[in-house]
Amino acid sequence: MPTTHPYDLVIGLDRSDRKVDLHLIDTRTGNAQKQTVATSPEALHAWLAQLRLDHPQERVAICLPSNNSITSRVPAAKGSSSNGWNASTKQCH
Repeated sequence: MPTTHPYDLVIGLDRSDRKVDLHLIDTRTGNAQKQTVATSPEALHAWLAQLRLDHPQERVAICLPSNNSITSRVPAAKGSSSNGWNASTKQCH
């Protein structure tokens, strides 16, 4: 019997000085994709805005290494929480 996952999309995120490596997994299909984004606030904001457009209703988990400071670099979007992530987004450890 298949199990349901609490999130529709799980994103593993690993940040270096110049780029963010992303591994996106659709928990409903098992499909995975990799993406790379620059670490500038503008690039991160553009990626987050596109993620919201591509997955407007999905429950999303973004998993960060515990020593990662990426959340402080993503500017908040209008109508979102102050740290830039929507309320259904969680940090995984």
